[in-house]
Amino acid sequence: MKISVEKSCSVVFSRLNFNILVDEIKERCNNRLNIIKIFSNKKWGLNQNTLENLYNSLVGSILDYSFPCLNSFSENNIKKLQAIQNTAVRYILKLKYDPPSTSCNMRLLIN
Repeated sequence: MKISVEKSCSVVFSRLNFNILVDEIKERCNNRLNIIKIFSNKKWGLNQNTLENLYNSLVGSILDYSFPCLNSFSENNIKKLQAIQNTAVRYILKLKYDPPSTSCNMRLLIN
């Protein structure tokens, strides 16, 4: 590949920062989780299997799309995405919210 000196001024090399990308993913997922929250009502809500399929199509697809970048994410960004999955598990299983210090670790329970 030849670089045209006339068209090039400078090249900036820097480390990639995925904070903005993860925040956008988190916002999109949370908007879709609200739909799952509504449909998981204990009195009239959908059953667990249907909620899981809804999660996989609405939220899981977004997280799966970002999977190739996962190795480049910081630990803090991975925790943000993990919180989305934990919330989804609580909605699907119709569990009450427990503070993270007392709840069990729900890593990647939904495939």
